[in-house]
Amino acid sequence: MSAGLFHAVAQIIRRLIPNGRPVRLLNRYDPHEKTWSESMPFLMQRQNDTQRSVISPTTFIHMFARSCEELAETHRAFADMTFTSHDFRRSSPPKSSTAVCPSTSAPLCSAT
Repeated sequence: MSAGLFHAVAQIIRRLIPNGRPVRLLNRYDPHEKTWSESMPFLMQRQNDTQRSVISPTTFIHMFARSCEELAETHRAFADMTFTSHDFRRSSPPKSSTAVCPSTSAPLCSAT
């Protein structure tokens, strides 16, 4: 994992674990398989009111695109940048690894 990617993942993890609490275990619905996953510490989570949920890959890509548009105002390199969920899967280790996985649908690590 590159230093830049490691830093980005570390920032996300820090946001997910305030006051030293562990990353919450959540279930995620897979619309293609029409099944729910086991409880896992997904990397991309958010809280709506009192409900925590996994951010879907499509929602994450849209959020990321909005950030790129904002950055493009001061950094032209972000102007025409587009991403897909596949871009993030390619940058992550295999699911069998216990390393941090930045994919929107892959678990962070095995629960302890």
